[in-house]
Amino acid sequence: MDIKGTFRKSVNEIKNTTKKITDKVTQEYKKNSLKDDIEDLYAELGKIRYSEISENISRSEESVSIYNEIRKLLDELESISEKNEKLTYCRICGKKIPNDIVFCPYCGTKREDYENKTSEDNKKCDFANETENGTDGTESADETIKDGKAEKTDE
Repeated sequence: MDIKGTFRKSVNEIKNTTKKITDKVTQEYKKNSLKDDIEDLYAELGKIRYSEISENISRSEESVSIYNEIRKLLDELESISEKNEKLTYCRICGKKIPNDIVFCPYCGTKREDYENKTSEDNKKCDFANETENGTDGTESADETIKDGKAEKTDE
């Protein structure tokens, strides 16, 4: 490939990377704007509900309207998050987790379907295994640590 072709290839790679970054920043801005709007509506709803309770009013149309607006914005926020983050479900706790992480942030389970793992890595993290086996996570006297893994000794 000549220098002109190499230059064009580099420029196209930079252009594509810049577009991806710009799209991600735009989506993050949109998500943060939605979160701000939701927080403002929660504050407004709280003030209205406080007035309603202090005046012995069950629910006004205004509070129901704000609630519906919050619900709509939360749905929109979830939709944006799911499109961008490619979510999956943890096989143990069932919570939604981003597709690009190895361990569930809620229960610590290592994902079996993670693309970049070896067959040995298909096991759950040691803590999750110990918890399931009913141990307290401490080593017994007949275990040693080698290369960061507990191994049984024949003593």
